[in-house]
Amino acid sequence: MESARSRRPYNSGVFSLTLSDTIHDPLHLLLMTSSLPQSFRQLIKPIEAVGFSLADLEQAFLATIGGEDSEDDEVCDKCEKEKEKEKEKTSPRRSSKSKSDKVSKLRDSVRLHKSHGSEANNALRHAKLGRALHGRFELHGDPHDLDEAITHLSTAMAILPPRHKHRPMYESNVGLMLCVRYEHTHADKDLERAVTYCRNSLNTLESQFGDSYSAIDKAWYRANLATALLHRYERHKQLQNLEESLTIWKTAISSLPDGHPDKASYQSNLSAVYLARYQNTNSIEDLDRSITSIRAAIRGTPTDDIHWVVYKYMASSLFFKRWTRSHREDDIDRSIEAGKAALAALPNKHRYSSKYQSELATKLLSRYDQTGRLEDVNEAIDLSKDAAVTFAHASYPAERNSTPFSRLTALSQALTKRFEKTDEISDLDEAIKHAKQAAAIADKSRSPERHTSHFTVANLIYTRFERLGQAADLDESISHSNIAVDATPGSKSQKDREDLSEKLSVLSSHHLTRFEFQREPADLDAAVNFARTALELKKAGDGDGPLNLHPHPATRYALALALFRRFEQTGDLNDLEGALKNAQLAYDAASKDPNWGRIMLRLCNLRYLRYEENMEAREEAGENKLAEDLDLEHVLGDWRKIATAGLRTVPSPPSVRFRAALKWANVSCLEGRYKSAVEAYKIAMSLAPRVSLARRKGMVDENFDMVEAPQGEENELLLNTFSLASDAAAAAIHRGQLETAIEFIEQSRELLWKDALGLPSDLDRLETTNPSLASHLSEVLEELEQSINRGSPGSPIARPDVRAPWLTAPREKVKSEGSADDRWNSIVGTVRASEAGFQNFLRPWSLDSLREEDAPVPVGPVVLLNSSYLRCDAIILVSTNEPVLVPLEQTSKADLERLAAQVITGVKELEEGAATGFQFDKAVMEPVLKELWERVVSPILKKLDEVAFSGGKHVGLVPTGAFTWLPLHAASAIRNGKSRKGSDSGGDEEGGATPLRPDPLSRYSFYYSTTLQSLLHRPRSKSTNSSRVLVVSDQPSRRASLLGGIVTSIQALKSQLSSNATDGAEDPVRSNIHIESLEGPAVAVPDAIFKALRPAPVLYESGEETDAPEGVDAVHLSCPTFCDALRPASSSWRVADGSSIRISDLFTAWFYSRRHDAPTLPEFVFSSTTSHRIDGPATAGSGAVRLPQELMTPEAALQFAGVKGVIGQLWNAKSEDASVIATHVYKAAVTSGGALRDDRPTHTHPITGKVSRGRGVTSPNGSTPVGHHAGPAWETKGLEDGLTALRAANVPLFRTVPFVRYGP
Repeated sequence: MESARSRRPYNSGVFSLTLSDTIHDPLHLLLMTSSLPQSFRQLIKPIEAVGFSLADLEQAFLATIGGEDSEDDEVCDKCEKEKEKEKEKTSPRRSSKSKSDKVSKLRDSVRLHKSHGSEANNALRHAKLGRALHGRFELHGDPHDLDEAITHLSTAMAILPPRHKHRPMYESNVGLMLCVRYEHTHADKDLERAVTYCRNSLNTLESQFGDSYSAIDKAWYRANLATALLHRYERHKQLQNLEESLTIWKTAISSLPDGHPDKASYQSNLSAVYLARYQNTNSIEDLDRSITSIRAAIRGTPTDDIHWVVYKYMASSLFFKRWTRSHREDDIDRSIEAGKAALAALPNKHRYSSKYQSELATKLLSRYDQTGRLEDVNEAIDLSKDAAVTFAHASYPAERNSTPFSRLTALSQALTKRFEKTDEISDLDEAIKHAKQAAAIADKSRSPERHTSHFTVANLIYTRFERLGQAADLDESISHSNIAVDATPGSKSQKDREDLSEKLSVLSSHHLTRFEFQREPADLDAAVNFARTALELKKAGDGDGPLNLHPHPATRYALALALFRRFEQTGDLNDLEGALKNAQLAYDAASKDPNWGRIMLRLCNLRYLRYEENMEAREEAGENKLAEDLDLEHVLGDWRKIATAGLRTVPSPPSVRFRAALKWANVSCLEGRYKSAVEAYKIAMSLAPRVSLARRKGMVDENFDMVEAPQGEENELLLNTFSLASDAAAAAIHRGQLETAIEFIEQSRELLWKDALGLPSDLDRLETTNPSLASHLSEVLEELEQSINRGSPGSPIARPDVRAPWLTAPREKVKSEGSADDRWNSIVGTVRASEAGFQNFLRPWSLDSLREEDAPVPVGPVVLLNSSYLRCDAIILVSTNEPVLVPLEQTSKADLERLAAQVITGVKELEEGAATGFQFDKAVMEPVLKELWERVVSPILKKLDEVAFSGGKHVGLVPTGAFTWLPLHAASAIRNGKSRKGSDSGGDEEGGATPLRPDPLSRYSFYYSTTLQSLLHRPRSKSTNSSRVLVVSDQPSRRASLLGGIVTSIQALKSQLSSNATDGAEDPVRSNIHIESLEGPAVAVPDAIFKALRPAPVLYESGEETDAPEGVDAVHLSCPTFCDALRPASSSWRVADGSSIRISDLFTAWFYSRRHDAPTLPEFVFSSTTSHRIDGPATAGSGAVRLPQELMTPEAALQFAGVKGVIGQLWNAKSEDASVIATHVYKAAVTSGGALRDDRPTHTHPITGKVSRGRGVTSPNGSTPVGHHAGPAWETKGLEDGLTALRAANVPLFRTVPFVRYGP
């Protein structure tokens, strides 16, 4: 009896393998939704796909198919005679071809043996021919070969008698071949015949030959029936077919012993069935079982077997499928690992290499979306580029036609993601190039994806327009959007209508953007028409129900925006009413939506605009305004509702609540409701730290408001408008709440300048001590802000450089137990309670902190100057229990801005040589200082004389708004606007005017401070009395002049601080000073400067060295200075070789370095320059100068960051003037230093009135200065001595006014 192995049908290995390959085709697997994967529609991939050729197929068949005898086709005498006769009639060329064509030889064998061959062997010959034809079909795809193959296999089955033992085998093969044809024809007749034949063959085998066949042999028959049932399930979606297929696969697998060559392929098919059931039930357990089955198939297959490659490929797709459900990082990692293994094992230039590469790239991009690792994007781009080349190895023309489009699209997507990460415009250019190529292929082939490809091109080009602002890009983007709209299927289904509506909304947005650039009314009309058509398409599937059942808020808001913008241009109230109506419907729809607060805020803004329009009209007509007043009450009430609501009651993210509070406050101020305004500003200040953190982390939606903001205040939401601080303080002053006004100024400006300068936030500090807690807090903060980034459209007008949010894919919301607001408060409370030094974490600053016993206090009286459109005031902090108000009733914000513009214009003319010093003083300095004296400084000094009984000479000025641009410190140097010529001088060599002596009322000297809090930094504690001084200059070191004079500030420094400055007498202060010089182009380079700033042991001339490294105590900069008023972090000092040291570079080194020897903040900085440039002020077409709201000079930035004292310049100064100033400054530092003395100056606490002795910030008991040591006193008060000396020498104003000091 024959062995079971010899009778096992050919198909047992190959057919099961190729079926599993196609079922798990990852290209389709990635597209699976709720339906079965489309890969079921192509049952068997070409034999070559798994490493087989036609010869392999025939050899496998001949080795495994059953037969009754071993009759050789070439031995039969009768056949030989027939062949000889035919050979004589056939040309040699045809005969040669016939010998080399296996199919022809088998066909001849069937024909020649038909008359005299046995039934069994004739059936065998038909089966051989059928298999050969099927193999040729697999290689070349000719459907006639498949039809003929089925015919011959059917003939083989029919030849055998019904009870022949091989008939079930042939019948099962016919059934399986019908499955193959069904995959190409989708003919139900083929499918039903396949199920019938496979079921009959199995039933016949078990009923008639059950004892002759082993369970292993029966497994193959079961596998064929399970395959046919699986296809019938896919066709009709009848679950019983799937369950029966699953049961049969399990039985077939259980009958095979471990190590059986067919078991792995069967397990791969079982994996496919579980996957199909997962698609039906959405049960994750089925997907897990599918993964378990394919992993078992991998374990049962040798790694050098081509089947192992296919199984790895399938496993990669299944892990990726589970990742899309779970988002577990280990799933995506396993998917990529398996994909890489399959690709590495695939033969070189294999026809599937392109597909494997492309899909692996897709998985890498998905992991990048989750982890943000740039290396994944880079690898995905490399794979996509390779895939775009290797697709040429595809065998089928159909694949060669479709592959370039998909590969180019994938490559464009990968490059786009890298551009989003790195902002490299070259990546965006390349992404656009490949996307255009894909669109061209889609146009040529009339692909159904044509609209998608052009829409992608439009979005990419629009992104480039956002970056570069080139009008041609905007025009091209609109052109591609129009093509996409034209190519989108019309109204065949609701899905088509939704797709077209989205494209029309985007096109409307782009037309609005182009209108902002070109001001063509046609763009406005197009925007309205496209938005209206988009809404109509959305409404087409709504039926006849009430309008509020299907409001389509996003589309309605887009229409409202377009109508509103047209109203602004035409004044047509119908457009305004249409905008308000659609915005109202959008709001009503969002009452339970995460965007509720955002949409309600937009509606309030529109309502208030209508209120203003109607008020103006009624005032002109003299009509009753009661109805409009009611509108105002509703608007204020709604703003209050948004601002005070948390996520527990209505979904209002902090940034939305913050913006609502600002609107509420601003309108309340305009209407004179200052009590309401103060309440609103308090809510805004409580939210400001949270919004500031969210903005730093990129969580805040910048594209926010429908109503275009005033120029200079477009980004109020991002806390970069200083009117918030000034207006809030003015409202509080109106209510008589001076302490609240001070807190408003300090809280907002501290956040504003920290954000502008990039200084560490509270969260940054927490990350250095408890990274886990900081990360958890960031996650909750993101969840709080998430709800405004979920696809609602925003205005492309307020920020035309921001992409419309509906083009951005929404992020999955973080799932967590409890309210995010509750968890935020819980984590913040934990930080305050458990982390040392974080008791005030994210807590708004309050004036009560100065009243604490151990609180640091500033030196002398402090004056805060507030400039608002509401009013201008000064608030004095002196030795009284309450702040003192000085209303500056004779000036306004507009007056101050006019004076500031006058100074900036005059300085520019002076530096460019358009005006002499004399002209500058007469035309600018004298009138500006006179006005400042009369309107600002004189009232303050008079009040100081009344209240500051023992407050000290030095007065700190904390200016805000326009005050920051003005030389307030010099106003007391002139009286009555008249200049006096010195008796011994007719002015300087440039003809400058000389100042009058100081007014008798002025017995004070002024220093500046950016904020009150920046005066409260505790000085650095020192372990030794040594002091390190770093000197940096872009010019080589200069010696004293031949006459012995000092001509540079650096010479002045060395003359006062060097140990030989006392003519041989020992000075304990100077002997502890170590000067390090970096002068000249060879040494004053950034690397050397930052190295010198690091702590290091001090080596003295005596050879002694300090025990511990010491940081730099003082820095003297003699370099050209650049002040960037718009981006203060970019302000810089130019050093050698054209390099610069920017403020951001210094702050990075001081606050963000993780080095153990990171540079420490110095106590004192002297910035001296003969070249000073300021950028930021702009001149409008009318000639008026527009200034940024506040000025932060680089020296002021240093003081704000924590440097105790800084001396700088407002414009260019002469070298000899700077040397005089430096001489007095460093002389005062030495003479005021040394051991503790009883004659130290006294200071009075500006709040409690407690008197303390010492310099700088005092210790808790007020008796000993914190950090006091026997070194120099690094203070700025020496500047006053230097200015006094210059004035005594009749130096004109333009040479003395630029010198300023920050800090006492």
